[in-house]
Amino acid sequence: MAAITPAISVLSALEGAQYIAVPALKTFILPAAVAILVALFAIQPLGTSRIGKAFGPIHGSSGFCLLPALGLLGDHATSGGAHRLNPL
Repeated sequence: MAAITPAISVLSALEGAQYIAVPALKTFILPAAVAILVALFAIQPLGTSRIGKAFGPIHGSSGFCLLPALGLLGDHATSGGAHRLNPL
């Protein structure tokens, strides 16, 4: 059962990307999912510490820097951003 979870996660992420990508890329969703899963299962025997060292900075930068910056940028673009400073 544990091997099915990464497959569902990768497929759902790639299927979600089809709505923001070029429609012609729709045919590449399944081959891309297979390539990603083969790569993940190929590097899995290297151990979680080496994989964590490779993906840790990517996750950290997206979770702690990129997402708040994009949120503030989107908030400022839609409402001017000044309402955040008003406590009332």
